[in-house]
This record gives sequence, C-alpha cells and structure tokens, in this order.
Amino acid sequence: MKWFTILSAVWNQQVEGFTDSERRDLREQLGDVWFQLATLLGHSSPEVTKDWYLEPFTGLQLDYILSLLDGEEQAAVDALLHKAAADSGRVLQAASVSAFAVGGGAER
Repeated sequence: MKWFTILSAVWNQQVEGFTDSERRDLREQLGDVWFQLATLLGHSSPEVTKDWYLEPFTGLQLDYILSLLDGEEQAAVDALLHKAAADSGRVLQAASVSAFAVGGGAER
C-alpha cells in the first residue's frame, strides 16, 4: 500500500487546481492511480493489483462485520458458507487476523 499512497499523493499534487471535469479527462487519458500502480508493478491489469493488495483489508472488514452478528445469525452464515463450499468442492479454512499483522499477507 506504500506505493498506492505515494502515487495518490503525486497524482493529487499534479492535478491540484483542476476542475472535476479536467481530472476525469486526465484519468480517462492516463488511467487512475490503480492503473499506474499496476503498470509500475508489471501486473496485467488494475484488477490484479487490487486483488493482490486489497485482499488482506477485505478480510479484515469481513471479520469486523461478522463480529457484529449474534449467535443465531453467525450460525446461519456458517451454514450458508459450508453449503456453498460443499457445492463448489472448495475447502474452508479459518484465517487469523494475526497472520496479516505479522506480515503473512499485508504486503505482497
């Protein structure tokens, strides 16, 4: 996320004083920060970059949302996930938030 932050700061500084329309035109011509970051990192598309770098944060948001569920709601979500996994042939495995804090997924 360091490079995203740097590119965002550079982008914002360079378009300071531009109107919303001018900023939109510039993004259409040169791409947004995600496109620039994907190019810098050699990824095939901005979506690959987002999937790679945002995955740990998405997991943290999901953990927070799930922590708000009561017991009955949690049981219903668990049943739904197990059914979806069984139908898809995928394996569910619990992931701990601490794995990301130690560097097991925060930067790739």
